[in-house]
Amino acid sequence: MVEKAEIKILKGKRSGDVIKCRFNPPEYSVKSSVNYEDNKASQNEKSELQFGSRESDQLSMELFFDTSEEQSDVRKKYVEKLTYLTRVDTSYKAPPPVQFVWGSGICFTALVESVDKTFTMFLPDGTPVRARANVTFKEVNPKKYSGGGGGGGGGGSKTHTVKEGDTLWFIAAEKLGDPYQWEAIADENGISDPRELEPGTTLTIPTG
Repeated sequence: MVEKAEIKILKGKRSGDVIKCRFNPPEYSVKSSVNYEDNKASQNEKSELQFGSRESDQLSMELFFDTSEEQSDVRKKYVEKLTYLTRVDTSYKAPPPVQFVWGSGICFTALVESVDKTFTMFLPDGTPVRARANVTFKEVNPKKYSGGGGGGGGGGSKTHTVKEGDTLWFIAAEKLGDPYQWEAIADENGISDPRELEPGTTLTIPTG
């Protein structure tokens, strides 16, 4: 039986959720690096390098997603779940740590540093049904990564009354300055289908 790779969310509102990879990556790369300081006293002296610090390992791969058989939006089933891992979790105040696990071959605890998405197949109405995502993970110790809690600032939340034609995308852009934070608003208000916004509804906008 072929083991399927998966990404487990370790903290935040979606702690315990798992993103299962329908297709295993054909390959992955791990980058390890250290920093050295140049102790050259003058331009005429030979450089003497001194160890500075060890960088966190970086795991990179390309993942493939396809919903063409079921004719459904690949963004909603897979891609938006990946994108969420680069956004601030409203309860954790930072992007959540995750584990990339593939059988007994690799278990990499990390933060998702970037997700570069390309859509390659579409339904007649433009809905994407096939995508590939270049994902980069940055190694982290979750016990030492405490998220973004604490510190000064207002924190808390504000509200928005839904008007005719509003979408979570535009509300997030207006209130939070980042349209991709629409998922944080959906989570905060228990919205399962972002397309069904009732005019007159008061939404809580997380700002912490």
